[in-house]
Amino acid sequence: MFGDEVEIGNFTLNPTNNYDNFITKLQWSGTTGENKLFDDNNDLLVFPNPATEVISISYSGQEDILFFDMFDRYGGRVSKRSIVNNGQINIDISNLTSGIYIFNFYTKTSKVLSKKIIIK
Repeated sequence: MFGDEVEIGNFTLNPTNNYDNFITKLQWSGTTGENKLFDDNNDLLVFPNPATEVISISYSGQEDILFFDMFDRYGGRVSKRSIVNNGQINIDISNLTSGIYIFNFYTKTSKVLSKKIIIK
């Protein structure tokens, strides 16, 4: 478990004294890959932002979006809906309280794109 290589998994620490602190040092060399799902987020638009009564979602990308979830600032799901690709849908938000909401869009290949919107 300890050494020069990182193991992936779940670990349990069982302190033998009265301390339960754990310190680790992680060094990384190399590059990470970039997987561009959307063209600089211009393929997927959520507007207007901020909004008061209706939010429009417009998508013109090539990757199929199956559905989206909408979450409030506490992480509670407010809405889950399918989306029609290469089209636009409108969502009535007049019954929602003011605040910040997060949209997570899910594709066929399990990719997720998030958008933040403010409701007045």
